[in-house]
Amino acid sequence: MPASTAITLSLLEPAVAAVLAVLVVGERLPATGWTGIALVIACLAVLTTPTDGIDRGSRRASARRDGAPAPDRARMAER
Repeated sequence: MPASTAITLSLLEPAVAAVLAVLVVGERLPATGWTGIALVIACLAVLTTPTDGIDRGSRRASARRDGAPAPDRARMAER
């Protein structure tokens, strides 16, 4: 398992523990606790979303703004 995956899963552990405490033990979690769990899940979703298409598009757009020609896909495939 890659280190990045292990770290991402370890960040989710406190949220899972809190939800299990509510479901199994019957603990009560205040609204701020539920908000924190939602924020952790949302942030992890943003971190794990692939950004390949976004990066390539921004590079092409910035190259055109600088006056440089857009990269040729055939030439890039040769490398």
